[in-house]
Amino acid sequence: MSGAAGLGLHTSTDTLGLALWDGANLRTQLFAEGRALSETLQVRLQDFLVPRSFSELGWIAVCIGPGSFTATRLGVVTARTLAQALAIPLLGVNALEALAAAHPGHGSVAVWLDARRGDRYAALYERADSVLITLREVELVLEAHWEAWQGILPPGCRVIAGDAVPEPPIAALMHLARARFEGGLRPGWFEVEPLYGRAAPIHPGAIVPGPD
Repeated sequence: MSGAAGLGLHTSTDTLGLALWDGANLRTQLFAEGRALSETLQVRLQDFLVPRSFSELGWIAVCIGPGSFTATRLGVVTARTLAQALAIPLLGVNALEALAAAHPGHGSVAVWLDARRGDRYAALYERADSVLITLREVELVLEAHWEAWQGILPPGCRVIAGDAVPEPPIAALMHLARARFEGGLRPGWFEVEPLYGRAAPIHPGAIVPGPD
């Protein structure tokens, strides 16, 4: 199934990113949806997938956040529902690793996103050839601790302010997900959950539960 078609969704920002890996070709498209995403996502997916059909997909990738609570939840729930219905793997990629993967080069790279209240979501990665290695997982760094977090970064580490990146890195997300899929990973839909960073402002039951 290494050549199976893959669908990608990135909904964690105001711009919706969709991608289709079809054989050797990667097709992407961006939509400035903002708060209209809940009304437009299904139509965007159906139109974007043409001439493929959902039944031809072999895997799905989705950005799990952190980012907009509502939009991230919508993207993950949509991807989980599709993966469950189609009985295909679902690969979750967090927003920070996708941003790190989108910036070429070697060595260490720190990525952060605004978490409001002066706080930041931050993570640290290492680029070695085409492999992205996680050195420090995504964490919520409080404003009072940000200087200390930066102070222990490796010498020469690049720092990327994710909020300054104008478009969601949907292509990088797909490259990461495809590499994992072709490496043999086959996560079930119930294994992928939103990465909110903070406590989600929604009832826990709003997320589709996994099997017992």
